[in-house]
Amino acid sequence: MFTNIILFITALTTIIAIFINNSSGVAEKNNIILGVTLPSSELKNSQVLIILDKYKKANKKFMCYSILLFLPTIIVNYISLKIAYLFLWIFGLMYINYRVFIKYNEELKELKREKDWFIKNRYIINIDTEVTRLKDTMVVSKTWFIPSLILSIIPILIVIKDRQTIDTSIIYLSFIGLIGTIIFIFMYNAYCKDRTKVFSEDSKINLGCNRIFKKNWTLGCVIAATIQSLSMLFMFLLIKMNSINMILILIIVIAPSFIILGGIYIINEKVRNEQNKLIKTCESPIYSDEDEYWKYDIYNNPNDSRTMVAKRVGYGMTYNMGTKKGRNIVYISYSLTAIFLVGLVFMFIILDFTKFNMNIRENEVVMSAPMYSMSFDIDEIEDIKIINSIPKGVRTNGASTENYSLGHYNIDGYGKSMLYVYSREGEYIVIKLKDKYVFVSGENKKQTDEYYKELISNLNKN
Repeated sequence: MFTNIILFITALTTIIAIFINNSSGVAEKNNIILGVTLPSSELKNSQVLIILDKYKKANKKFMCYSILLFLPTIIVNYISLKIAYLFLWIFGLMYINYRVFIKYNEELKELKREKDWFIKNRYIINIDTEVTRLKDTMVVSKTWFIPSLILSIIPILIVIKDRQTIDTSIIYLSFIGLIGTIIFIFMYNAYCKDRTKVFSEDSKINLGCNRIFKKNWTLGCVIAATIQSLSMLFMFLLIKMNSINMILILIIVIAPSFIILGGIYIINEKVRNEQNKLIKTCESPIYSDEDEYWKYDIYNNPNDSRTMVAKRVGYGMTYNMGTKKGRNIVYISYSLTAIFLVGLVFMFIILDFTKFNMNIRENEVVMSAPMYSMSFDIDEIEDIKIINSIPKGVRTNGASTENYSLGHYNIDGYGKSMLYVYSREGEYIVIKLKDKYVFVSGENKKQTDEYYKELISNLNKN
């Protein structure tokens, strides 16, 4: 059940993010609609509006079909197959969404060619030296990242202090907040370095438009970094203190994610609306037609030295494929992502389809399981008993699905434990060792009883 909730939330977040991204494409942004630059006089052209209307309808159908195509994950029992299907579903969505955009982007470009709607400043890059000189004054100060950095470092300091008694998974968890903050600082730097744009012959208009863009997005990066670092700190402390249930974890992780996603939408709308209002007040606006460098919303301009530029459709930044650095980052990122996802699916396939069991060899109990095998001497056993349910606890380094629980856990009333149990089974063996407890069950009650009898028999011999 819990796995299905996580997958459903992931899918819902993906669908909402794609839908919001697509919706931004039909909103006029400095004479750009659906990734195509049009003259001001033609933004409300009836043929243009027809294309936009068809794109909106296609997106709505696409979203409905996406939800239906996700439903098979609920039926599948194995988490490895669920995750594999989820990844395929996400990649399928991205590809189909890309094809939908291409279709109507090309249709609008074709209309532009037929009507000869090319803007005179087609290949001219206009520079306002006064605005460029003041670009560093348009962003919020980087010192506002100090609170998020402090919040992100607190878990690491706790780990260093308690390093002798803390689990490996908690150590990994302590770095998540800092990694998130670093990512937002990287995004902040990208917005700071983004080239100032010329919207008018009036420097005041240019200054205002650029300040609106840079200040809002850099402020957004600071706020997002603070929210995620605070969220990760709460999750770290609660898991470390073993005083959390899975519902609370979901709230701590999901709520900030939706807040950040909503913030991105609000900032984008605010920037677009304020820039458009400002541009419409000026008497001499300047529009540059750079469509040649944007192919299907992918920026490829070898004459532009910037590695990252603001997206035409959607939110955030994109890489300039016309630069060597931009291409390398994209290719390396895609390769590492593919390796990680394939490895993750392969790991869960091993966990799902490799059975774990208990064997006694001479005077040694051997727990065989993928990735989490262990052994101990019969003489180390201090107590053995049968229980009908396992108390709540926190997984510190292991795997947990509806079908099994495997690996390192911290179980309420027991503390540090190793679990080798099939979750559908209602009878469990609890083995008390000097430094931990071991929970064991077979695939069915009969196998669990056989394990218990074998343990008691060997224990009595000693």
